[in-house]
Amino acid sequence: MRRLVVALVLAGFGCASPRPAVSACEPRTADPTHARAALYQRTLDEQVAGRLPGAIALIRDADGLWMGASGEVDLAHGVSAQVCHRMPIASMTKTLVATVALILEARGVLSLDAPIAGHLPAEVAEAVANSDRITLRMLLNHTSGVPSYTNQAWYLRSIDNPGWVPTEEDALSAIRGQSLFEPGTAHRYGSTNYILAGRVIEDATGRPFEEVLRDELLDPLELSATSYAPGVAYEDIAQGYLDLYGDERYVESSWDDFLASTLRSPSAGVATDVLDLMRFMDALFRTDALLSARSRDEMLTEAIDSADPKHSAVGYGLGVEHYVWPEGEAWGHSGSLFGFESYAHYFPREDVTMVLLVNASSLSDGVDDHSVHAHLIGSVLPALRRAALVPR
Repeated sequence: MRRLVVALVLAGFGCASPRPAVSACEPRTADPTHARAALYQRTLDEQVAGRLPGAIALIRDADGLWMGASGEVDLAHGVSAQVCHRMPIASMTKTLVATVALILEARGVLSLDAPIAGHLPAEVAEAVANSDRITLRMLLNHTSGVPSYTNQAWYLRSIDNPGWVPTEEDALSAIRGQSLFEPGTAHRYGSTNYILAGRVIEDATGRPFEEVLRDELLDPLELSATSYAPGVAYEDIAQGYLDLYGDERYVESSWDDFLASTLRSPSAGVATDVLDLMRFMDALFRTDALLSARSRDEMLTEAIDSADPKHSAVGYGLGVEHYVWPEGEAWGHSGSLFGFESYAHYFPREDVTMVLLVNASSLSDGVDDHSVHAHLIGSVLPALRRAALVPR
């Protein structure tokens, strides 16, 4: 692999201050006798070698639990990836948010189908077009018509203002008065929906979203490696890398750049490791620990016209994507941000859970180019699915 590791990212972002080496983490153990352990590790190593800085994967199947890592989480300091290393999961945060909303709905704390205007301060309700007709359900399945704040103007502002740390108010100002379509008539994925969903949850509970997430999910499931800390840099996680030109020459994504490019909020604010993600996915899909069968059915009801070829999803429910691949059908989500990509999938027919965290991303995230995203969607994930799901 041709790896260029520097702290300068883009001219507009300026120079990042040196960061210390990524530290070792507390080892997580899995079943060393797993029947496919050698196959899974070999598959991961082959997919990472010469193409990615590092990757951490987990597969829970009928033979038990396998976790493995390959490559490095810090190229400059030569720190090998371990299964206990944490990474931001970006938009996969949305699945946690939707789960919290469904828990609160089942308890009668809020309604998925009431207009959100009643849960928003007057100035926010006025800024969001059609807030008197948009419901929480529409936010969760992206049928609200609210545009995403992450547009070209947003990223240009990031480049033009080094060190700028955006707020939720900045994001809401960026979409003031705008609407893509009449609420409930179409689907368009956008992170602003989940900023607003977080506001609804806060108003309904009278508590900060961070507290609600901790009390409803993180503490009950003992997700000790999972954190949500908007507005500040995560501690003790992998170094992220950007492949600027699709040629496997990576540059470090600095924390200032990361914070300026991605608003840490209920749309993309969680960092975790593969084992905690599996525990969450299994509690959500394999048991009634979080949701009743009725609530889970609500979550899995797909929005209209919600297929997303870029992520190979055939539909979108409430905070979850639906996939149908040659190797199997799954529910889950993906996440991508400045130097990281993440995936968590549950295959109900096979009862298999698969998680992948990668400390790399590209400025381009197309499926027909040489981006990190294209490699993950087109090669890494299919290889892991074949290893786990295809009978041998």
